Amino acid sequence: MASSDRTIHQPIEPSVLPLMDPQYVAFHNEHVIYMPKTEDAPYSPSLRIASSKGLMSGSSHIRKVAKTQEFVIGRENITVRASTPLGEVPEAGWPVLLWFHGGGWVLGGINSGNHLCTAMTQDAKCVTITVDYRLAPEHLWPAAVDDAVGGSWAKAALNSTWTPLGLPPAAFLRGNLSAVLCTKLSPPIKICFQMLTTPAIDSSIKEYTVNTNAPWLSPGRMLWYRRLYLPNESDWTHPDASPNYAPDEELARVPKSFIAVAGQEILAPEALQYAEKLKRLGVEVETWVVEGATHSVVNLEDVMDSAKDLIRREGEALNKVFHS
Repeated sequence: MASSDRTIHQPIEPSVLPLMDPQYVAFHNEHVIYMPKTEDAPYSPSLRIASSKGLMSGSSHIRKVAKTQEFVIGRENITVRASTPLGEVPEAGWPVLLWFHGGGWVLGGINSGNHLCTAMTQDAKCVTITVDYRLAPEHLWPAAVDDAVGGSWAKAALNSTWTPLGLPPAAFLRGNLSAVLCTKLSPPIKICFQMLTTPAIDSSIKEYTVNTNAPWLSPGRMLWYRRLYLPNESDWTHPDASPNYAPDEELARVPKSFIAVAGQEILAPEALQYAEKLKRLGVEVETWVVEGATHSVVNLEDVMDSAKDLIRREGEALNKVFHS
């Protein structure tokens, strides 16, 4: 079907266009512009399939790893997938990266971010564990948090598979669930690093005021996700929903962190404010702003040089923490 015959659903606002990376604009105008807005339709599980199609062509580079295994663990039968890097296993075992995919607690799944998970496995020389946590609205908050924080699946997988000499260092990657987990999880899993990529930090925000016309993640879409996941507004300020509301003594224990944000997305201000709060509490934090990019930047490795650069920086940061 010719482009002229397709219905335009998500054009880029003219006022925003000069601020966008030209490579993103080209991708958006080829794919995203024709995608119906998720928030305009009643929720259906089929959205989890449809929502991924527009970005598949932007993130197809799956790295070669030594092996991939899946486990079904815990009372809730959570599936976790583990990717092991090529090369000789270190004497103390591989370090471990726990990955919690994005998707607004509603979309996505264990296959989300395969390109990034395999990149981190190889670039950081670590075992990457992808967690297929329960999604809303079938499973409301705090089900996803419980799946992340419970830790029984992680300890079982780690102890039985890669760590005969004991639990290795662990890092956490992605967004809200990773940030919550780093304020709560205690030994025997040693958290040595937190890496947040375009995270949602403050679930109490009712009206966004910055980058409101930016493509991809609109204020309406963000609130659509949140109301499916957190239907009771009284829960929005709970630290397990908004880690910025965690007590200072908990936040001060957050490990060294790398927080990446997109220059053109509504979540950037809250993530940068969170970074500054952690710094004030003595946490070492590096921030990285991908200018001209949207919330989807980490999924656009094949089309944006800045996305490639971000993934490279994240791999280097993890490698330094794990192997220095």
